Amino acid sequence: MPLRRLLLVPGQRLTGAAAPWLRRLIRTWRPAHGAIIHEGELQYFGDLPALLGPENVAVLSQTMDPRLFGPPEAECPYPSCHGAKLWHTVPPRHLPQILRQVDAVLISITAGPIIQHVITAARRHDIPIALFDRPDHPELYGDPARQRNTFREFRHGDDFDLYFKQELLPDCQTDYTRPLSPLPVRLESYTLTPAKKEFSVFFCGRPRYKDSQDDKKELLEKAQQNIPRSRVLLHTARDSFLTNAAYWHNLMASQIALSPSCKVWDSYRHCEIGLSETTAIVAPIPYTVTCGPPLQDGKNAILYRTRLGNNGKYHLDDPDIIDKIRWYLDNPQECERLARVWHNDVLQGHTVTARGRYIIEQIASLR
Repeated sequence: MPLRRLLLVPGQRLTGAAAPWLRRLIRTWRPAHGAIIHEGELQYFGDLPALLGPENVAVLSQTMDPRLFGPPEAECPYPSCHGAKLWHTVPPRHLPQILRQVDAVLISITAGPIIQHVITAARRHDIPIALFDRPDHPELYGDPARQRNTFREFRHGDDFDLYFKQELLPDCQTDYTRPLSPLPVRLESYTLTPAKKEFSVFFCGRPRYKDSQDDKKELLEKAQQNIPRSRVLLHTARDSFLTNAAYWHNLMASQIALSPSCKVWDSYRHCEIGLSETTAIVAPIPYTVTCGPPLQDGKNAILYRTRLGNNGKYHLDDPDIIDKIRWYLDNPQECERLARVWHNDVLQGHTVTARGRYIIEQIASLR
């Protein structure tokens, strides 16, 4: 049965219900290079009102920070977190009336103390509940209790009927879990210009090796040491970042872009690289469950194997990866073929609109 009306309970960073220190930071911190004001939930929730109709999505919130909506600033490092139209909100005191009018409830696990209140009220009205778990969860890697801990403190049946999870491990799948990775993109937030190929492989970002999976450092070092014309730029401070124009020029001017794991398998880079029709992606074989068109080695990507180490982190475990990258560099037509296929896959299945449609379809299956 189609989903007609939805109650959305977003995270505290969207609703302004965050801790006082964070609210003050959001109000006052305007860094010279790049906008710190962003919230990744908008990559998933942003187009729900457009898809269902603004009058059919009740957003439970006293207010919204308008700077989280609208187009990204010129040097915003996360363009896909912007571009949604400002939502119409419903004050929490109107929850009893709203629950009589909706078909389902979607609650972010970062919504704070109001979560249990909404769950209790929705259960009283026999309304299906979907929970949305987007925060990184690397603690699950190697956790012997990961099947239980996947759901944090929530319980199926009591607290939810469906559980959306970004970091959904293969052996933690159930008939009531749904994957969210990879992070989708908002196409209109980017402007890319074709460029002559100057570099073989490209990566730009902060190392953060202590917090990242180990395949990141291992892949980047191998690329720097073994691939001529590689451009691996590591920054330790935000004020040393490339401008957005320079970043996208470097990516468009590269045959291949590297997208290793960061804190978890998923990364903004996975789908952003797909915005280029001529730059192929190198990434780890997904060790989390994904949705939408999958990354497939030799079909739309150059993928490498990893293994989970005793330290609970994933390591590069593919001695042939550099030779594989070299082969594609020596065969540019094949390299561009991969890029075109992933580009089309991103456009078809990894946009903010596509992910919103997926969320709606999965919630509708509860009814």
